[in-house]
Amino acid sequence: VGISYTFRLSASLWGNREVTATATTTFFVKSMPLVLTVRGGDLTTGEASPITLDASDSVDPDGAPGAIVFTWRCSSEAPAAGGCRYPNGTALPALMHGAEVTLRLAGPDGDTGERNYRFALSGTKGGRRTDLQTWVSIISGGPPVPSITPILDSVNPQELLRLRGSASAIDPASL
Repeated sequence: VGISYTFRLSASLWGNREVTATATTTFFVKSMPLVLTVRGGDLTTGEASPITLDASDSVDPDGAPGAIVFTWRCSSEAPAAGGCRYPNGTALPALMHGAEVTLRLAGPDGDTGERNYRFALSGTKGGRRTDLQTWVSIISGGPPVPSITPILDSVNPQELLRLRGSASAIDPASL
């Protein structure tokens, strides 16, 4: 990959080996772009929930030695409201490094309903660079927390299994 190859073919007459001709061709094997994937992006979740954006399944189709270097950048649709920030109001770092980032993000201000964040991922290896973006929308509150408990610890195969389910949330009115 990234190397030039030259091939030469020589041919001669069967009856007279001194009569020959040669053809030459050269071609270059190009490097393939890095293939970036992000698990945990393109989602909507509550402001109380941590999110994890994980690019560790990204690959180099060339299989070249070395690791892909990941850099994350965040931008917000509401830059006037402080851009990308944690729930306590502190700004996120301009650049975050590594295949995986886990963080909590500030939710919407007032009655805006949601705050949208765009995460731009750059993967670099050697002289190659590939970019990808994913979105995270944060809404007020957090997701419900479901719970299932069996009414009995065990049942016979002929008996019905009975379960009790419940859910809780930061804002019970949202259930």
